[in-house]
This record gives sequence, structure tokens and C-alpha cells, in this order.
Amino acid sequence: MMVSALVGCGTPEPPRASTGDKGPKAIAKSMKQMEKDRAVFEEMAPPGWSLQRFEEGLASYVVSIKRRPGAPEIGLVSGHITLDGRNEPMVKLRRGFSRRGDQSEQDREEVLNLYPDYEGYKKDAAIGSIGYNVKRGEDIRALKYYNFEKNISCYGHKPGNFRCYWGIPEKRMGIIFHSDDLGVVLPYVLERADVGQKL
Repeated sequence: MMVSALVGCGTPEPPRASTGDKGPKAIAKSMKQMEKDRAVFEEMAPPGWSLQRFEEGLASYVVSIKRRPGAPEIGLVSGHITLDGRNEPMVKLRRGFSRRGDQSEQDREEVLNLYPDYEGYKKDAAIGSIGYNVKRGEDIRALKYYNFEKNISCYGHKPGNFRCYWGIPEKRMGIIFHSDDLGVVLPYVLERADVGQKL
């Protein structure tokens, strides 16, 4: 005669209390921490940065850059601050554009001459274009402005979106804007990087 053992039969155990405390005290503690984090991100933001969203180690802002007399109006600028190094792969400090062996220094200079110089920055550009903007009648190229002494890295496509990073991994500042606004944003970033170095 065969006897089979049944596993798991019998009187069910009463449900156990959750190990994660989600009661009123935990919610209040979580809310307090959020308010503390909000205050930290608001305090560390430069003037004109309006906090939009935040989480642990990262905050997003809408940035208002004060226009200098005679400077054009600029479009939307978004900013972010990271405290945990998550954006470091995008910073691209100490990296230029790679070139094929058949591209000469003269080719490079001809392309660089297409783009303006900005005080406090060196520039680099990809020799080949990635497309053509019919409306503007110009090639779209990868372009970079940088100041390695001040840890500034700005890059993107012209025409197209651009981004700048400065600061240190433990407090990395970044903004995203259109390349049309380089003449306003690059001096602003240079100024902000100077302020950061003096802190």
C-alpha cells in the first residue's frame, strides 16, 4: 500500500506583519526627508534655476539666464544637478573627436573656421557632417567647446541641441539648450564655473 505525503496541508498560518514599515510614522519620515532633499537642491542651485523634479542624487530645473545688454533672446534651457556621478559618462572631459587617417590638419582648420570662437574656450569639430539642414542651408556637424582647466565640457550638434557640464562628480552641473544660444550660454557657463571654483 502506498502512502503519499502531502506538503503544505493543514491549518493556514495567519498573515505576517510586513517587514517594511509603511505606517503613518514612516510616511511622515519619508515626507520630512523629501522636504530636506528639496531644500538642499534649492539651496545649491544657481540664481535663476527653478526646481522642477528631484530624486535621490539628481534634480532637474528650468533655467532662466539673464540676458546681457544687446544679447538676443534665448530659448528654453533646462538644467540638472547630480550628486552621485550618474552623468559622468556624458561629461566627456579630455575627449576630442576622432579623425580618419585621410583627414588633414588643413581639413580640420577649414571646418573649425566655420564656427565662432568664444572667450575662455577652445573648440573642436568633426570634419564630416552627419546631415544637412535644408531650412538653414548648412551641414549639421558635431561641435565641442571646452575649458579643461575649469572642467567645462560643452558639446552637441550645430545646428541642434547642445549641452554643457561643469563642476565635480560630487556636484555636477549641466544644462541643455539649442546651439543658436551658444553666444549667451557659453559666457554664462564660464562665469558659473568660476563661482563654483571659488566656493
